Amino acid sequence: MCASASCQESGDVRQADRALTRAILNTWCDRFPSGWIGRRLVPLFLDAGLGGVVTHPKTLVSSDLGVADRVFSFFATAEGLVHAGIISRADADRWIGELQAADTAGRFFTSYTGFLVSGNRPVY
Repeated sequence: MCASASCQESGDVRQADRALTRAILNTWCDRFPSGWIGRRLVPLFLDAGLGGVVTHPKTLVSSDLGVADRVFSFFATAEGLVHAGIISRADADRWIGELQAADTAGRFFTSYTGFLVSGNRPVY
């Protein structure tokens, strides 16, 4: 019998303000109940007695801000941080403006890596 699991694990956006970008992306990632499970799947599979455990990273790459925002909620996440008082309106506007400028110039890039882990249950 084969078991598998998948999870989200990381995001990437090219922005000048790394600290602000990290705050926004970490907030987005942390909304998932088990957003860091990818780091634990292999040991969990091994602890469950599965053999032949294999990890396959799967990366989504987008150069279209509209598509990326629908998937990653960049704008809504930045707005939520403004409303929570974590970042300023000026910082959110600047960050979003940089994304939009990069998209207009054909230079927007984002990626997201998830993991598919599979293993086999021993037959007794």
